[in-house]
Amino acid sequence: MKYYSGDFGALTAGTSFSLTLSYEKASDALSISSLQVQPSQPLGPSTAGRVMLSNYVPYVIIGFGLLLILGGVVYFWQTGRGRNKSRKKHHSSDDSESNSEVYCHQCGTRAQKGDRFCRVCGTKLRREA
Repeated sequence: MKYYSGDFGALTAGTSFSLTLSYEKASDALSISSLQVQPSQPLGPSTAGRVMLSNYVPYVIIGFGLLLILGGVVYFWQTGRGRNKSRKKHHSSDDSESNSEVYCHQCGTRAQKGDRFCRVCGTKLRREA
């Protein structure tokens, strides 16, 4: 590569000066193809502008943990476990009946209040109206 320089003399302020350059290259090949770039100083962990994965690992772990907690809260809320559900009160039809005891017509076992089937033999109990 050739460098050219020229001396145009002293120019006074306000004087116009024009310079026309033209350049022609025969091929697209680089002039210097094997030039290796070397850092101006040794690189280390404290070099300005250096990105190291170990600097971001704590933030990634904390973000993942918060995402898991948020997912758990959303799942808990969506499944309805977080809502206060009023307990259903079970009213059996026996409340209106008299306190007479009911016995199984198949095996003779006394049924408890609210039973529809015998607890021993499984036969459907007859309720007198």
